[in-house]
Amino acid sequence: MSSVTLRSLHPEDLDRVVEIDAAIAGRPRRGFFEKRLDVAQATPDKFITSAALDGDKLIGYAFARIQEGEFGGTQKVAILDIIGVDPATQSKGTGKQLLAGLEERMGKNNISSMRTQAEWTDTSMTRFFAATGFKLEPRQILIRDCSPLEEEEEVVDGEDYIPLSRDKVLVRSFQASDIAGITRIDSKLTGEDRTKYYEGKA
Repeated sequence: MSSVTLRSLHPEDLDRVVEIDAAIAGRPRRGFFEKRLDVAQATPDKFITSAALDGDKLIGYAFARIQEGEFGGTQKVAILDIIGVDPATQSKGTGKQLLAGLEERMGKNNISSMRTQAEWTDTSMTRFFAATGFKLEPRQILIRDCSPLEEEEEVVDGEDYIPLSRDKVLVRSFQASDIAGITRIDSKLTGEDRTKYYEGKA
């Protein structure tokens, strides 16, 4: 393998990215990567990408989202979403080079921290993360079944009555007109003005 060079991912890299991912995962995910590349190109302030090339051939890729304000945080953080290396060229340091490419771009955005997650049983990934400086963080990932919640029945005038959540509280999607009220509540809870964060969510 000749010297590996790094650059950002380009739209024309899609076919090769899908090919590498299919070789790793055992199935193609073209739609997923097509959308991810489109978003990364359209919002460069929200995504960082890294591509590793051996000559003119793409042999690895990485995507990271830029988060700011999530879970009350005040600093920008890069979230490593995807990293993949052609199985034919693995174990040669390409993954570390991809991370170095992301970190270089993070520095230009004044981002000093990268986070990710992995299945505990995926020992190849956990070994890779351990070897590249990632450490366990003291936080828990929570998951909830999103099927309808059971609610207790009430008896009203001798008839069974099931109070629904919508009968008690009006719930709708977040709108831009809600930002002032939301930031007012948020500032009382956090002591911070995070208007820009919520404007990016509208």
